[in-house]
Amino acid sequence: MSSRLFCRVENIDRVFGSDLQPDPRSEPDSILRPSDDFTTGYQTDPINQKRYLKFFNIEERTQRIALLADRLYTAASRPETHTSELDAVFDDLYICRFWLGPDQDYRRTIVTGAFSFLERLPAHVPQLPEPLDNVSNSYFRGGCRDWNHLQAVSIAHKNLIRVALDLNNGRKVALGGEHQKVLNFVGKLLDYISSKPLTEEPTSAQAIWFIVRSYLWSFWYRARTAQIVSYIIAHSKSFSLDGWNVNFDNYCDQADFSPAPNTRLSKLSWQLSEAGMGRNVCRWAFQILRTHPMTFGMDFRLFHARYNSVLGQETTRCVKNSESACDGADPRHCLRFHGFKVKMQSAHDFLCGSIPNSETRIEWDEASYRSVAGPRAVQLDTEGIKLSYRLATAETLTISHVWLHGQGGRPETGLNQCLHTRYCRIATALGCDSYWMDAACIPSEHKLRREAITQINAVFSQSRVVLVCDKDIMKIDVTHLTVEVKESLLVAVILSDWNARAWTLLESMKGRQNIHLLCKDNKTVEFGKILMDIIDHGHFEIIVFIWHVYHMLPSNENTRSRPKALEHREKLTISTIGTLLSYRPASRKGDDFVIWSLLIDPERDPTDRSDAKAFWKSQIGRAINTGYLMSSLPRLKSKGLGWAPISPYLARKQLPSGTGLAKIKSFDRTDTALGEITAAGLWGVWRKYDIPRKGLWRRSPAESSADREFERIRSKYLRPFSFGALLRPVAYDERDVEEAPQDPGYSEEGTMFVVCESYNKTVVTHRTGDESYRWTWKGVHIWPRNVPLPKLPPSSDSGAYVDEQIFIS
Repeated sequence: MSSRLFCRVENIDRVFGSDLQPDPRSEPDSILRPSDDFTTGYQTDPINQKRYLKFFNIEERTQRIALLADRLYTAASRPETHTSELDAVFDDLYICRFWLGPDQDYRRTIVTGAFSFLERLPAHVPQLPEPLDNVSNSYFRGGCRDWNHLQAVSIAHKNLIRVALDLNNGRKVALGGEHQKVLNFVGKLLDYISSKPLTEEPTSAQAIWFIVRSYLWSFWYRARTAQIVSYIIAHSKSFSLDGWNVNFDNYCDQADFSPAPNTRLSKLSWQLSEAGMGRNVCRWAFQILRTHPMTFGMDFRLFHARYNSVLGQETTRCVKNSESACDGADPRHCLRFHGFKVKMQSAHDFLCGSIPNSETRIEWDEASYRSVAGPRAVQLDTEGIKLSYRLATAETLTISHVWLHGQGGRPETGLNQCLHTRYCRIATALGCDSYWMDAACIPSEHKLRREAITQINAVFSQSRVVLVCDKDIMKIDVTHLTVEVKESLLVAVILSDWNARAWTLLESMKGRQNIHLLCKDNKTVEFGKILMDIIDHGHFEIIVFIWHVYHMLPSNENTRSRPKALEHREKLTISTIGTLLSYRPASRKGDDFVIWSLLIDPERDPTDRSDAKAFWKSQIGRAINTGYLMSSLPRLKSKGLGWAPISPYLARKQLPSGTGLAKIKSFDRTDTALGEITAAGLWGVWRKYDIPRKGLWRRSPAESSADREFERIRSKYLRPFSFGALLRPVAYDERDVEEAPQDPGYSEEGTMFVVCESYNKTVVTHRTGDESYRWTWKGVHIWPRNVPLPKLPPSSDSGAYVDEQIFIS
């Protein structure tokens, strides 16, 4: 599971040499891109005999895929040489040209760098769900008949070596859109092979097709892992929050496919994610992780092993009087998110000898608090009988925690003496002269609370250290910080209560430069350094999950000393922050929009936008990715805002419970077209499918499943005789326009569409002169996977599709 992929340096050097171009360049460089043979080809005009470039349609591409599949089958049918022959056929997938400058020593650097990268790739690929009984012994290594000893999955394929060389040659820092085309093509190739009717073929033929799929699957898994890791490494070296999701989502959104017959990757990914999971892991917290597109198809076994090694024996807190965790279907089923009543200041320091409920509380000195002009912090005084205050500065320790763990409260009701003493000691040890904590620095009185909230961004951004206090993380012994312990800390943070709350999201994003974790025996470790050490020396199977805490990665050394210069780069989009808040609840009503505002408008007072209507009206003139709106969130019933979610948070009383709930939460979809928020409604480009009008409906015995689905939609969402339409977001880089874009989350249920209604098709004109009918948002509908998707009629003789500017109120 955690061993290294075996590959010889001489093999890597041989591949590099075979692709090395004879004409040198002044700097090392590379070209690695997918072959055009499966999408375009040169044809000859029969009339004028001139050559022209032809773009193959879907049917023609499928024919070319079928030819490639047959060649792979032939290669795999010879056990003694099948790996080299499969490599030779698969070689056509990439166009690979390397150039090397006059510095010949650089070749050694490139090859050794590629070797180090390949060694860290997973040696063990998740097994396809099929028996190995019919596979000949000749296909295994060392006489061991198990999945991990199949030669087709245990070698570093030639094209995988090329990927590693490309990442270590020249200026390449991450694998982007060109690499994604290869991954999507491999997915389509697996789809084609998995759909072949093999049941009537000899078992030997079935076994050969299994070897082909195993070969392709192992390449896809390792190449996808390399892609995610390359992005994390690139951004960790020169990092800003702005552009993180944009760059990856625009180029690397992985389509679903079938690696095995009757097994979609979405289904297999779901099964893989549960292998080795401990009984006490909160299923909703885990649901958040595994529904993220970046974990799609990844192996969770080492992830679970790391969690179990430090917290596997702890009791669960999800369900009252139960040793089992919650079911993960809805956060309302979990006491870590909803329903648990906790007494404020019920937590104590581990050194505290007091009997619970008898500890002395130290309350605020109100006069001292009011005397400070600006953000307040508590003075480091363990002898005083009241909390005294001073101005929060760059030497302040800020404490980030969740009230669920018992440290909540208000300064007027006081802090347990042992907690105050603990934070005074930790602040001193970390070189701080004061500490800030909401329980000590945000009073209940409305005016003072509002003032304190408007200062939170500044407090966390400038503080010397942000200390994360989570009761599970505080149980982890960091006396010996091995790579395994560091990886366990990362996993614990990802699944912690602290990482699943709205206020702590803001606090971690603003304080990401200097986050420390409070661990066992009040020892602290710098989280940014932990992350960098894992990136440099840890297992790729763990590094891929850093994506879940990307907002906590510190900037590199060149930007650490100038936080003000970074402020404009931390203004993330409405949809990106909305996505992060979609599973992070805030305890107080309206705080979700306050936090949303603080993160996208750090310079504006957020407290006047603490409800949905006020928030969205404040965004007039801005843009939002239309793909973000494809979720189950209820919408406002307000003029011009019928498309706008009532909250970024998924779990609301208006939502029904169900196992499919997490699959249709919000995703930012920064790869989709932008819609403009106006006072009258939302303007944006969508792909539109007209719904047949009920008055024109033609019933017949031969009615198609698509017709029946249209009728169901009309009955559920539309008034009689009104006009209806289905809308899909338009991705910037769509290739197969006849196919609906892939939904994030990879729902097994189907494809999401917006249902809109126009009763009389009133024409609305945009300021640019564009016109649209006035459409009303009616809801998001899931088109079942087993029903053929609706097709757009060609809008021109050329067969090209034109997407429409749509106005939605």
